[in-house]
Amino acid sequence: MSLDDDVKKVCYANRSLSGNHSLSPEQKKTLNEVNVAYYTTLADRVAVLALKPETVAYIHNLLSLSLSELGRLDESVFHSKIAHTLVPNDPDFNFNLGTFFVRLGLFDEALPYLEKAVGLAPNVPNNLAELGLALFKSANFTTDHVYYPRAIKFYKMAIELDPDIYEFHADLAYYLTELDRFDEAVVHYEKALELKPKKPWIHNNLGYTLNLRGHEGDYVKALKHLNRAIKLDPSSPNYYAHRADSRRKLAEKETERGESGKLVAATLQDIIRVYDIVTTKGDMATNGDYNAVVRATYNARRIFGTRGEDATSPLDDQDARQAVLQHLLVQQGIKAGKLTEEYVLQDFKAPV
Repeated sequence: MSLDDDVKKVCYANRSLSGNHSLSPEQKKTLNEVNVAYYTTLADRVAVLALKPETVAYIHNLLSLSLSELGRLDESVFHSKIAHTLVPNDPDFNFNLGTFFVRLGLFDEALPYLEKAVGLAPNVPNNLAELGLALFKSANFTTDHVYYPRAIKFYKMAIELDPDIYEFHADLAYYLTELDRFDEAVVHYEKALELKPKKPWIHNNLGYTLNLRGHEGDYVKALKHLNRAIKLDPSSPNYYAHRADSRRKLAEKETERGESGKLVAATLQDIIRVYDIVTTKGDMATNGDYNAVVRATYNARRIFGTRGEDATSPLDDQDARQAVLQHLLVQQGIKAGKLTEEYVLQDFKAPV
């Protein structure tokens, strides 16, 4: 066995060890740090060791993967480019470089590498799905809707090759929802849940899609999935915001029938829960959390008859933070029995 073979064998063994699923996150981090140090030392000594270009590329590729798991993506790209330059027709090297660009949000930069990976290895499901993801993301930022049909095609090809990967179904369903293709999205979300029934975010996304589709019985089905999402993970404000959507829409149907049920109160409880969670997070609140606040505030306006033409307009960061504070007024109103339009409009008239 040659020195090149020995080096590859040892490098692969180190990399395999850090991929052990039984390791704790701290153990994986430590092993990746050890691997980075080892691969870096090898990369610095390739001239002395007189290793072949293919072996040098192999070392830089493994170094890029270990760096990526430590969140050092700029360095990952640097070493991945070296591997790709040395062996430009390796499908794995093209795939890895493309995925690093995707994780950095550089979708146009990712596309040529992922397209080449698919061209070199067209029967690898992950290559197809990652290219589909990059096409969707790139289209979202460039308004080049020509990308959408191609993205869907690649996701469907990936699913055809391996129909049992739940992420493929869930990701495709997400983008189909973005395109208002709700019937197809529901089918793929349901398939994803067949494969992974305890994933709360899939239950949430399916509930959200059913709310948007609005067919007979969809709001009841949405409520079932959103209840399940909250039971599995009660910490996400978006789950409560989407459940408030379902409950409010069902409450409106009750009102149309001349009934007065408890769904309005239940909707308000979800709205308050959104505000409570985001308020507790404080400066740690994310853009996604504020999207939940926007949704909750919209539902509150609908309940109290304050919907305007721009009721669904996005709120900026400052306005979103103000909206979080509105839950105090609602809580006081519930306790005082003053949930009247005049009382609540005092604060819910803004922000818009």
